[in-house]
Amino acid sequence: NTQIDLSFTISNPGTENMRNSIVDLTTDSEGVDIQKGHGRVPSLPAGRDIYATGLRVVVTEPGTHDMTLTFTDRDGDTWTQSFQIQAE
Repeated sequence: NTQIDLSFTISNPGTENMRNSIVDLTTDSEGVDIQKGHGRVPSLPAGRDIYATGLRVVVTEPGTHDMTLTFTDRDGDTWTQSFQIQAE
């Protein structure tokens, strides 16, 4: 098994501050166990970036696995980003 701690940058290119947003990590891969796939972003000012850490997966099967990161703001608007992780 391979443990992977994920970190990423969240950008707010808009003109409004974002508050009380939620980050969710999901996958359809049976070879990935999401240990910590949920986080909260209390504040993200307009025109700023934050560096987010704390999401963790354990890969139980080697190969390339599709993941999706969903960001939901307090108004219920969502943005998604798909990416892959690979383990040998």
